[in-house]
Amino acid sequence: MSSNNLNGTIPSWISSLPSLKYLDLSNNSFNGQLEEFKSKELFWIDLKKNYLQSPIPNSLLNQENLMFLSLSSNNFSDDLNFSMFSNLSGLGTLNLSYNSFSWADKDQVKSNLLYSLYDLDLRSNLLQGSLPIPPNCGGSGRGHVPQSTTPSTLDDQEEDSGFEISWEAVLMGYGCGVIIGISIIYIMSSTRKPIQLFRMIAEWEHKVITMRKKKKVARQVRYSTLTLH
Repeated sequence: MSSNNLNGTIPSWISSLPSLKYLDLSNNSFNGQLEEFKSKELFWIDLKKNYLQSPIPNSLLNQENLMFLSLSSNNFSDDLNFSMFSNLSGLGTLNLSYNSFSWADKDQVKSNLLYSLYDLDLRSNLLQGSLPIPPNCGGSGRGHVPQSTTPSTLDDQEEDSGFEISWEAVLMGYGCGVIIGISIIYIMSSTRKPIQLFRMIAEWEHKVITMRKKKKVARQVRYSTLTLH
C-alpha cells in the first residue's frame, strides 16, 4: 500500500488485524495518530513519509519479533529514551529521522542502548550531543547525533543521503524475502493444500527468529566482556 497517494487517518481495520506481520504504508499522506495494534506478530513496519503524529502506541513498542521500524519523515515529537524500545529484542533497523524527537533524559541514553541494532538513523530531530553506539551498529549518525534542525518536507536531498546506503543493505537481506513472500501468497491461493504449505512457512519463520535471538545474545555477551575489561 506504499506510494498510493492515500490520505486521512490509517483505517482502523489495519491495526485490528490479529495476525498482521508486514506493514508498509510509506510514501502516502496519512495523518493523525496511530491506533494500538492488535497483532503481536509484526516484524516489519515502514511508515515513512507521511504526516503521522505522536504518541507512538505502546503495542508497537512491545513487538518482540519486530526487525525493521521506520517512522522517518513524519510529525512525531515524543520525548526519546531508548528504554521505550527495550522490548523490541529483535530490532535491527530503527529510523526516526526527520521528526521532532527530543531527549527525555539524556543521562539515561547510554544505559538503554539497543544491542541488537545494526542500523540507526536519528538525523534532523531536536537532538544534540554524542551518542555511543554498539560496535555492530552502522547507518547514519553512527556514534553521533547530528545538529538539530527543524522538521520540513523532504526533498531530493534525503533520497541521495547516507541512509539510502543502509536501506540498500537492508533490502539485500529483506528484499528477497518480500519477493518470496508474494510468491508464497500466490502459491497458497492456487494450491490444493494451503494448510500444509502454511505450516512449512511457519516452521521456517520460527527457525529464523530463533537464530536471530541466538545471534543477539552472542553479541551482548561479547560487548559486555569488552566493557568489563
